[in-house]
Formats: sequence, structure tokens, C-alpha cells
Amino acid sequence: MFHAAKAMLLAKNISPKRHVGVLRMLGVEFVNKGYLEETYAEAYKLAFDIRMDADYEGGLKLSKEMAEQVVHDAEEFLKKARIVIEQIASE
Repeated sequence: MFHAAKAMLLAKNISPKRHVGVLRMLGVEFVNKGYLEETYAEAYKLAFDIRMDADYEGGLKLSKEMAEQVVHDAEEFLKKARIVIEQIASE
């Protein structure tokens, strides 16, 4: 999801250096401007938070259902990112 979000931002010549910058600019450039529904930004943030917990908190345990939901959300995010990038390219 991070790389897909960065690709969308790069399509608009925006290149944040950090994950938190990608998250913020995703909202500013895509949700606020109508390219993405808020649910995509929420899915990105959830995946980001899970990753941060796993990397820095240790001992993260996800239920099978939660893991499946995050994978599903990531797949949908990637599909939407392709659409958004194509939309930007055609503007």
C-alpha cells in the first residue's frame, strides 16, 4: 500500500520522504480533492498502524479475520491506485 500511495503522489510530482508524510498527503491530495474515498485512507492508516505496532511494540497478534481484512483492503487499495494514476495521467 505504501508503494501504491507513493506512486499516486509521484503521479502528481509529490514525493514525501516518510510514511507519515505519505499518509498526510494522501488525505490532502486525494481524499480532499475527490480522487479517493475516505475508506481508502482509513485502510492505509490501519495497515500503517499495524506495521508500526509490529515493528516497534513487539508481540502483535492479529486475528485471522483481521489479517484477511487487511489483505482484502490492500488489494482494493492497489486497484484504486491504478485507476487514480490513470486518471491523473489523462488530465
